[in-house]
Order: sequence, then structure tokens, then C-alpha cells
Amino acid sequence: MPPDPDSLAARITRSDALSWFEMYGALRGKKRQIIRAPEIHANIMQRDIRAIVKYCHEVQIPCRIVTLKGRQQGSSSYSVAEIVHQCRRTPTNALIIGDEYEKSVKNLVNMFTLFTRADSFDWGNTYNQPSKTFTNDSALTTETANDNRAGASGTYQAMLMTEVAHWKDTENTSSAATFAAALSCVPLAADTLVIVESTPKGVGGSYYETYQGAILLDDYIAGNIPKDWNGFFKVFYPWHNHPEYGGALYRALTDDEETEIRESLTDKEMDFLQRGFASGDPMKRLHWRRTLLNSPAFQKDEEKFEQEYPFDEDSGFLMSGRRAFSLQKIRQMRAALKDAPLPIYCTLQWADKSETSATLTPCAEDEACVVVFEKPRPGFRYIFPTDPATGASQTVGADPDNHAPLIMREGCWDNGKWFPPKLVARLADCFKEKRHPKQSVVCRWDIDVLEMRVTQLSLAYGKPTLVPEMNMDRGLCTLAVSRGTIPVYKREVFNRIEQKDESQWGWLTTTSTRPPILEALAAAIRKFGADGDGIDIPDAAVLRELESCVVTLKGRIEAMPGTHDDTVLALAIGLATIGHGSVYTRKERDRTHEAPRNRGPRTFQ
Repeated sequence: MPPDPDSLAARITRSDALSWFEMYGALRGKKRQIIRAPEIHANIMQRDIRAIVKYCHEVQIPCRIVTLKGRQQGSSSYSVAEIVHQCRRTPTNALIIGDEYEKSVKNLVNMFTLFTRADSFDWGNTYNQPSKTFTNDSALTTETANDNRAGASGTYQAMLMTEVAHWKDTENTSSAATFAAALSCVPLAADTLVIVESTPKGVGGSYYETYQGAILLDDYIAGNIPKDWNGFFKVFYPWHNHPEYGGALYRALTDDEETEIRESLTDKEMDFLQRGFASGDPMKRLHWRRTLLNSPAFQKDEEKFEQEYPFDEDSGFLMSGRRAFSLQKIRQMRAALKDAPLPIYCTLQWADKSETSATLTPCAEDEACVVVFEKPRPGFRYIFPTDPATGASQTVGADPDNHAPLIMREGCWDNGKWFPPKLVARLADCFKEKRHPKQSVVCRWDIDVLEMRVTQLSLAYGKPTLVPEMNMDRGLCTLAVSRGTIPVYKREVFNRIEQKDESQWGWLTTTSTRPPILEALAAAIRKFGADGDGIDIPDAAVLRELESCVVTLKGRIEAMPGTHDDTVLALAIGLATIGHGSVYTRKERDRTHEAPRNRGPRTFQ
């Protein structure tokens, strides 16, 4: 029997969606059965969502939530419950947006309908399923993400966007445009609700950026609010916090099972134990994980497991998608940066009026156009691969491509020590990289400025051969050849008309040359740390680009949406042509930039 409308229980139900969810909600179980009270119990993720909505309502600020989902954790069902509760409580125009597949939207609408059908609380209004309207003037609208202007025809007070990371870009639609258009339909007013939820899909894109710009509710309450906060509160529920996944609801282990686990811990499991599980018996957690890993669903694929059951926020994003380059080795390179010499930030100047020599001068990061990781060494060979964009005056768009001018050193043995091929310097707009540390490289100069700085840096490194990528060249090669100061790479091609071999400037990327050089780069990254092999990339910005590259369904290596791969091709070209580089012959100076990290400002002499 429903409670007295004026009773405390009724007032709580009207004001608190979680109480209504547990007392009057209905869910489909894993066996398609309908679960009702008192079997419905909210989990930690659902309680976190409710806490955010309640707080925002109390302090009268717009409620914006971004949820990082794992498998079957109840994020979607509870988010729909919040939307239904708001529609019941007050006149609300609600919008649900899914990906381009109608099934995802249909599933959410089915949840919405089940909640309204099972609801026995006396709200004083009813719901009409065919029209998706309530008698209190609330209404539900549904859209798919294949429309750039999804929801643009209306104003909404509640919105649920699901699987946003998986919204696709096509010739006619942009996932970023759809996301922005939908958000603009909900006014930044009190008592408005937006929930953005998704399983992860790599580093980059609207969902990733939204999650990265969000903060925890506890940080907001404590006053720890970044200046660039995007207004969203984030919610994440790791698998090891779930009572079913090796937790309180999982079966007890035998002594033999527990002993076997303790005596056969892998490096990954040791890492989990050192980082600490959120709750429960760690051996039960590991047993559940091993059982699932060995199942046909995962076939011992740990990266796939971490994508669907992320241990922490980062692992879900990094593991999702078929990665083009070894994330394990990229992480090792990133970890090595902690003990590596700090890079030197420099400016470039001509050393003479004839512009035949140049100097590198250390400076503040804000003033730099070069970041140096290793100064040139006598007897070592260097190459200067450069993948140019169109130049700043022609580069348009919210996030245009960048130039990728890199200097790389050939690997060799010296006094019994292996020095692997290495990225030793990079041209960049270091000020913009400092202001936007989550971006990859930033280098968008006009072509004439790029050519001048390329020439200057080449001169400072003993004239390593410039290898311009010709597919997107807008004059860099022509300007460098015309100046005649530094060597420029030539490739041999067969002239079919004249039936003879001839030389042409620069590197041409084709369907024949692109796959093997990228595969060679992938192999070098996998062999990081091996004597006589591998590659060293001591650049956090470049590592970000590498870790955001995936292999598409067509087998092509590309950057994820919202990310860049400008330096990736340049690295691959450098490895492929490094034998054509130039040997540095200048005498080494007394001082180097590899001083201990705790000493004062560094110099490049």
C-alpha cells in the first residue's frame, strides 16, 4: 500500500531518487527476470550519482555528471531512474541520446518504460508510453548521435547521453559537433541535469576530454576547484569495488586455491597488490580475475580485460581499442623520464650574417622554439625527419595538424655501451605546449618560418640530412633546397616514361611505404631496453601521441578521434632513413646538459 502523501516516507520518496529507486523501482536481471523491491539495492556508483544530484539541487547549481562505466555496473539503469524521477517530480523535458545504433537508445527507453510501469507511488500523474508524455507536462525525446544537431529543436531540463566515447565521425556528422549541440540544449540553470556516460575508448575525443576536465564532488566541496574546471563531476567505479567481482558476494576460496595464487603472482598482480584493492579479500579478487581472464570471453587478454574492467581511471582509457604500439613499453619510457636529465629549452639564432651557422641558446620554456633531450655527440649519425602541416596561415579548425620536425640519432655501440636510436631534439611552440600539457606537440608556423628554424637547428646539430615528407609538403623542401645550406634527402624512383631511375627530393609516403615503416617503429618500441635494438623517446608529448594510436578495422594505424599522430610518421621516417644521416664531427665541448637534476639552470654549450 502506498504511503500517506503527507508522511515522512512519501516526502523522502518525492525528493530522493535513490529512495524511490530502491522502494518502487524495477530492473531486468541478468536472466531477463524483473527485480523489484526489496531486492533492489543501490551500489556505490549509483549512490555517488545520487549524492552529486542531491548536492547540486541543495546549493542550486547546474548538475553535470560524467560517468566512466565498467561492465554491468548499473550506471545506465540508475541514470535513467534519475531522469524518470525528475519527470515525475516536476515538469521536465528530457532527452536521451545514444550512438548511431538504435538498439542502445531502445534499451534505455525500455528501462524508462519499465520504471514507469512498475512505479506504484502516488505521484498524481501518469505516463503515456506511445507519446512518451506525462500528464504533468513532462515528456521524453530520443535521438541518435548520427545527427549533428541532435536535440537542437528544443530546450531540455534533463539529458542522458550514453556511450559517448563510441559516437562515430562520418562524412556528414561529427561526434564532437553532436556532443556540443546537445549540451547547448540544456540551460546552465539550477535543477537541470546532464549525465554523460560511456565505457572508455582510448585517449581523446569529447568524452575523454569531458572526463579529464571533471572533478570529484569531494574536491568541489573542499574548494579544490581548478581554474579550467568544465563544470562536470566525475564518477568512477573500479571492478575491485564491486561485491560480485571477487568481493563479498564471491565464493570463499579453499586453502589450496589461496596458496596457489600467493605462490604464482604475476608482475601485474603484484602491481595490483602494491597499489591496493578498494575493498575485500585481495586473493578472492585475484581468483575472480584469473577465472575471467581464462574464460573464452578474454582468452588471457589482459588489455581487453582492463578495457572492460578498468582498475583505475587511466587504464580503461589506455587499454581500450586495438593499440598500434606497445603500451607497456610506452609506460616504461614515461617512467624512465623521472630519472632522465631534464630537457633544455632553447631559442635559435643565426651566428653570422651569411646565415651559414646557427646557435642554440638556453631560455625559459615560454620563450623556446626547441626542446633538446641530448646534445650532439661526435661520431654519431643524425637524421632530421620532418612531416610538415600546411603552415599557420592556412591551418584552420579547432584542433589543426602540426608540423613534426624531429632530430634523431642513430643507434650504435660506444665503449661497450649500447646507445639506441633516440629522439634528441624537436622544434615546437613550447609556450603553447606548456599552457596545454594534455595536448601532444604544438608546431603551426608558416612554412617559411619552419624552413628557417629547420635550417638553424640542422646547422646546430652538424647538418643532419633533412627528410621532408612530401605528401603534405607546401614548400618546405623547395625552400630548403633553394637555400642550399643543409643536405636534403633524395629518393630513387623509376621513371616509367623514360624507363630509367632518377632522384627526387624528400620522402613520399605511399600504400607501399607506410605500413612497413610504421611496423618497424612498432617493433623498435616493443624492444625498448634491449641491447642492440629498440628506440628511446624521452618526450612526454610524443609519447602521448604514440599511446593514442590505434589500428582501425581496415588495418591502418591512425590517431584516435580528438588526438594527433603528427610525430608518429616522422619517427617512422627517421628510423627508415637514418642510414642516410650525417655524422656529427665537431669536437665535444667540456660542459653538457646532462648535469644532475638538482643543479641550477642548464646550459647548452
